[in-house]
Amino acid sequence: MSNSIIHHRNYNVGTSDYSEHRYQPWDIWRDFELDPLRADIVKRLLRRKNGEERITDLKKIQHVIGELKHQHSRKLAFLQEQVKKIQEEYHLSREQEQLLNLTLMPDCNNHRVAIRMMEQLIEFIIAAEQGVSKEILETEDERMNELYKDRPKLAWNHFLSSLKFD
Repeated sequence: MSNSIIHHRNYNVGTSDYSEHRYQPWDIWRDFELDPLRADIVKRLLRRKNGEERITDLKKIQHVIGELKHQHSRKLAFLQEQVKKIQEEYHLSREQEQLLNLTLMPDCNNHRVAIRMMEQLIEFIIAAEQGVSKEILETEDERMNELYKDRPKLAWNHFLSSLKFD
């Protein structure tokens, strides 16, 4: 049985190059417990297909990030409505409401920031792939650095936490 497990990792169906890599997308999906949208982003980000332009996968990633943002917004709206019902039923003080929000939805702002960073990064990557001048890309990179200058570790942690919904 183990031979069949190893065997299917040694070749691809189609023109992708996954089998050339020891750590394949499905390993990442499993290890990081990714939801389907994030798994799709990882797959498209890592694959190279013979005969296909890279820009196609990058634009698909941009499209998936849009759906990720939409689903996060819907999830957030639903959770906020549920928290509001709890707050009203229990007649909580403002401080109690804040504590309840942080307890029930601790990562919502992190996900919002992470999704925005994902949107900016894929725009940057697409621009680089399409040959936008290095000076323009460096200016955008400087703008991103300025935006997060006081919180680079926080920004990076937000990006890392974006890899899965808790």
